[in-house]
Amino acid sequence: MTTNLSKNASVMILAAVGQKVLTFVYFTILARWLSVEAFGSYSYVLSLVAFWGLLVDGGFSQWLPRQVAKEPDKSKWYLKLAIAKRLPLALLSIAITLSLPFFIPAARDVWPLLLLASSLYLTDTFVIGSYSVLRGLHIFKFEAVGIVGTQLISTILGLGLLIFVKSDPFLVILAVVIANILNATFAYITAKRKTKNNTDHEAWPWSKIIKMLWPFLLAIIATRVFQNIDSILIGTIAGAVVLAQYALPIKILNALQFLPMAISSPLYTTLTSLWRKDNHAQFFASLFLVFRSLALVGFGITMSMILSAKGLIPWLFTDKYILASLVVQVFSIGVVVTFLEYPFGAALNATGHEKRNTWHRLILVGLSVIGNLIMLPLFGLWGAVLVALVSLTIFWLLNFITAARLLKLNLPVYLSYLFSLFCCALLVILGLYWLNLPWWLNLVFSLTAYTALVLIFRLLKFSEIKELIKNLRAAGSNYEG
Repeated sequence: MTTNLSKNASVMILAAVGQKVLTFVYFTILARWLSVEAFGSYSYVLSLVAFWGLLVDGGFSQWLPRQVAKEPDKSKWYLKLAIAKRLPLALLSIAITLSLPFFIPAARDVWPLLLLASSLYLTDTFVIGSYSVLRGLHIFKFEAVGIVGTQLISTILGLGLLIFVKSDPFLVILAVVIANILNATFAYITAKRKTKNNTDHEAWPWSKIIKMLWPFLLAIIATRVFQNIDSILIGTIAGAVVLAQYALPIKILNALQFLPMAISSPLYTTLTSLWRKDNHAQFFASLFLVFRSLALVGFGITMSMILSAKGLIPWLFTDKYILASLVVQVFSIGVVVTFLEYPFGAALNATGHEKRNTWHRLILVGLSVIGNLIMLPLFGLWGAVLVALVSLTIFWLLNFITAARLLKLNLPVYLSYLFSLFCCALLVILGLYWLNLPWWLNLVFSLTAYTALVLIFRLLKFSEIKELIKNLRAAGSNYEG
């Protein structure tokens, strides 16, 4: 089977854009509609559930696509394996989540929400397993439908319940659960139809599976801990109101990351194939082109948020989130760092160095946990913001330096491109920050000026856009599952 990175990336980008737009609109309405405390409670519950969801994933979401790509004739067997082995983990996650109020006082106030939200572990078992297998077969369109459809149903149903029933975070989570049940059903039925099993396969004991999964499992644990530990600690120590001022910027910045997330899945499978086939020239060309694209967009987003957030956030979410606007300005630095990490993490995983990536994620988690435990009691919300930025930067540097050393990347070329984009963004910020323009003018002028500088300094040429598309297509056509 052949695949095309450009086509798969386009499908996932469109799906991610649709989902992120719906998500942004939805949580904007939720933040305005719910009280600050209710929005904080909603965020607290989702963070707890997402944290313990690491057991449900178990590393299968990263391991399965690679295995299925190697053995597509056994795809149906891998689907059964993923579901059968992860259902007990889902039940374990439910048990742990429902026991949290006995150990965390803050969780007692949201126990009904936890009870409802814990059902998401069961739906995730089918969603993650099914779409992971389909990704291994290079089938992305059904996952794209599921991504957009789930968010659309959740948004329509949630708003309907808020408007016609009452303003209650319990009803918001109920809408999420119903949408995910429908997505799980769609994903599993689709995966069963598209998979095949032409050969018999021996049963695999847990010991064999864990041996293959552990690098991916540790990576998932590290990711989930880092993504949620700060919100959990803030909600536990400082309360729901403070968490709302922190969670809102996190949701905004996460919504802006649709591009690297959409590209990462097809990029990973393509880089894996190119490396396996010793097509190193195309491998490095694809990696550098994606790096340039993400760096250019990342610096543009960071620059525009620094200039516009102070007026934009209160306009969108009302004056009760003025503090959140300041957090967004500082946190926007993390956008470009996160964007830059994606291609190098994918390159390490694709070339058999996933253990390095895993250890870097564990370092990230250690810095985050220890840093938050120290900084949060001392500096509150701003301590958590500082820890997140420092941790993300160190994580990116570790992956970047390791990839450059192991894969012999042309480090000066990468660094010079980053420095050029940094100078463009800095020039725009220095030119507009002191003018005190309305937020919408800052947004328009900053993006216009940034684009002009990029073109003037020839950091992006129209001929290179065509070359980018050509190379991505060539890279995709080299992948045979």
